[in-house]
Amino acid sequence: MTKIISIFILLVFIFTRLTYGAKCLRIVSPEENGVASSIGTALPQHAAAQGVTVYRSVPVTSALISLGGNFLVGPGEDGTEDEQLKNLRATFDNENIMEMLRPKNGIGSIITHGNGPQAGMLLDGIKDVLKGLVNNGVVEQTQNDIGGLIKKVLVEKGIPKEKIKVVITHVKVDSKDPAFKNPTKPIGRKPKIGKDTRTLVPSPFPLEIVELGEIAQLIRDGFVVICVGGGGILVDKDTGEVLPGVIDKDLATAVLVNDLRKKEKINIPRPVISTNVDYVRKNKGKGEIIKTLTPQEAWLMHNRHIGEGMSTKLFGSMMMVENGAESVQTTVSDYVVTDKGTFFVPEIEAPSNASGQLQQDV
Repeated sequence: MTKIISIFILLVFIFTRLTYGAKCLRIVSPEENGVASSIGTALPQHAAAQGVTVYRSVPVTSALISLGGNFLVGPGEDGTEDEQLKNLRATFDNENIMEMLRPKNGIGSIITHGNGPQAGMLLDGIKDVLKGLVNNGVVEQTQNDIGGLIKKVLVEKGIPKEKIKVVITHVKVDSKDPAFKNPTKPIGRKPKIGKDTRTLVPSPFPLEIVELGEIAQLIRDGFVVICVGGGGILVDKDTGEVLPGVIDKDLATAVLVNDLRKKEKINIPRPVISTNVDYVRKNKGKGEIIKTLTPQEAWLMHNRHIGEGMSTKLFGSMMMVENGAESVQTTVSDYVVTDKGTFFVPEIEAPSNASGQLQQDV
């Protein structure tokens, strides 16, 4: 009987090798992969491309910080590489941020970033009629450039170079989005004096991150992933064709966070939007500070109180909270992972009288 069983096992092994060959999956231990899971995720990088099912481990928790493009270029600065490095070093001097980004239990983290001033510098001097056409090339270049600067500073702060990955990111949009018929997003640098003559380009709503699976695997493999730079490169959701326009990076970040949770079982409970504004304030940034906001309150106050610069941060934060984030903190880098700044929270966590007060205000 033992001999028959042995022959059967041998035949199964031979059949498996002949059928799948190099496509066979290797199940690793939690210790080997650095993931608290009995399944494991370490696979050849080409496995998915060869049609092999990539097993995901049980749900894991990660962290994300979103850096504004204007945060890299200070008031009155020209945006030189040295100036941007100086500003990045000041940001990552905050040990709270570094602790948030360092891989934990083998799980990595995410940095997204804007590119407004940097893209503007590249577009200066290009004829207006060409700006919309070349903008996606500019987005790709700034993803490389800014990502490289962030990587340099993270290495200086002790994160191994080989565990940091810049992912050039594409984002699917609907080519029939009304934004393509009503361009509202200015590109290029705003003139210091006189009329704002910047070219307006479409800014459609982001639907899906093309590289979501790659980003998720890198997180599970313990990388600090720099992605969704400048909101990503627009592509048609049906054809994959690159489209002219700009995606807001806070909305694209929200899509990333929500899809990582829903599709990849990677939870980011407390995303952070780091900007050059310490709190959301009433009266378009000139009035009373707001410490907490629920989605309902944010909708009520949006038209009257929120200026253009904070609008998409507000919407992106609402999207994340409504889809499972415990809170979203919007503040300057010095306040990250403290009790300062504005926190977007689910309705159940709001003070009982907050909505009533707000309705009186609006």
